[in-house]
Amino acid sequence: MDKKKYAILDTDFVSKSNIIMADSGQVLADRILEFPEYQFFCHEMMAEELNRHGTRMSQSWLQDKISNGAIEEYTDGDILDLLSVEVGGECYSMYLHFLKISCDIYEKQYFEEKYASLFALMNHPITKQDFLDELKKCDDKIGVRQSLGEKKAYVLLQAFRFIKGDQVFLFCSDDFGARCAMAYMACIPCISIAAVFMKLRNMGISKTEAAPYFQSYIEWCNRHNQTQMYVWKLNGAKRRVKKDLQDVFDGLYKDEFSLMINGDLLIK
Repeated sequence: MDKKKYAILDTDFVSKSNIIMADSGQVLADRILEFPEYQFFCHEMMAEELNRHGTRMSQSWLQDKISNGAIEEYTDGDILDLLSVEVGGECYSMYLHFLKISCDIYEKQYFEEKYASLFALMNHPITKQDFLDELKKCDDKIGVRQSLGEKKAYVLLQAFRFIKGDQVFLFCSDDFGARCAMAYMACIPCISIAAVFMKLRNMGISKTEAAPYFQSYIEWCNRHNQTQMYVWKLNGAKRRVKKDLQDVFDGLYKDEFSLMINGDLLIK
């Protein structure tokens, strides 16, 4: 039985997991790559976006991991090749379907406005290069700081889900809306930073060993005027409540939480 798990990384997750580090200087991102049975992937656009807006540390970390094969980078062409094995010439319309879902997470009608020419191209016989050329034109017109890295990561994510089934996971940012959309619209489990610490505990990493990483996370949050985290509580119906960050960490090691599909913690 294949126990391999396929993990797609988004831009903010890579950036943040490189900011969080232990006293030794080892970043949380390196501990994540140690997760057993996981194989890690990213989209080329995410890497480009990180190179424009990420920290120098996260940029060099990602390029190093791609170079040594720890993370496999996919292009739009690679996604089309992956889909074409399963659906042949329908790979173009399937790619567009996944892209629309990704765009709708952020803004309704975004796909229709930004990718209209690509959609119109589907009315005629096309080649892979035709499709990729028009896709690049649309992307270039959109420009930078438009979350294209995340949108393309979500396309890759859905393609993997179509091919690989339910063993696909999104290692994602703390954007609550985006996480919920992928979790509940596409039924793809999300791994947030908080979920990473639960996984470390489940791997047998002691509280003492994990504490420096979580303290670094607390310090990052404090720099952004955040001292608490939303978790979920059952009280007739689920509702979100705030807990102090240190209490969340302590609670993780007391087994007080379960993990929701959107990467949030639920008080047992």
